[in-house]
Amino acid sequence: MSTLAFDFGHSLTGLTFLFGEYGGNLNLEVNGDFKNFDNFADINRQHDWRRAVSVTNGLGNDTGQVQLSGTINSFAVGRSGAVD
Repeated sequence: MSTLAFDFGHSLTGLTFLFGEYGGNLNLEVNGDFKNFDNFADINRQHDWRRAVSVTNGLGNDTGQVQLSGTINSFAVGRSGAVD
């Protein structure tokens, strides 16, 4: 498992990041709430973490963008599992 955790030093009102999916399960943690999923597209249009989630692409072995709207106090992203 590899995970990147970020400390922004203050709360954010939203966050956008680009990603590349190249195998394994994906992990996302926002404000201490952890989610594990296969593809970023799995969380598109979800209202997890009490904020809106929007994903462009993310159907596996591709690249795209994730946009989170709402208060973000802590954030971590990573993957686990074997890479094909």
